[in-house]
Amino acid sequence: MNKFRDKLIQFMYGRYGADELYKFMTAVLLILLIVNIFAKSLVIGLLIAVIIVIVYFRVLSRNTEQRRKENYAFVQLAGKVKHFFHINRLRVRDRKDYVYRRCPECKKTLRLPRRKGQHTVCCPQCKKTFKVKI
Repeated sequence: MNKFRDKLIQFMYGRYGADELYKFMTAVLLILLIVNIFAKSLVIGLLIAVIIVIVYFRVLSRNTEQRRKENYAFVQLAGKVKHFFHINRLRVRDRKDYVYRRCPECKKTLRLPRRKGQHTVCCPQCKKTFKVKI
């Protein structure tokens, strides 16, 4: 068993391996496999095959710098998507007590107490003062 493990370690030396994009693509692959059990679609089957090829190509690649760039771009995009859903979840949770407005200068989203009327607000990031009607 140790001989096999040593050979595997020697084979994988210098190769990229698994990362966040690998985990995401593997999860999508599993979901598509489950869907294809019931749907039995040729298109989904071809998509599964393409994803498998891409996943193994990335894991076994020796071009680590390019794979890091791909993973970095994916992590940035995933962070934006997570942030979008997080902010919208907070907006729904706080809809009775707060309103959300953007600063016209720096575009930061501000959470303001829900009080009717016109108010003067100072952005904590850029220190710009502006009027808001609630």
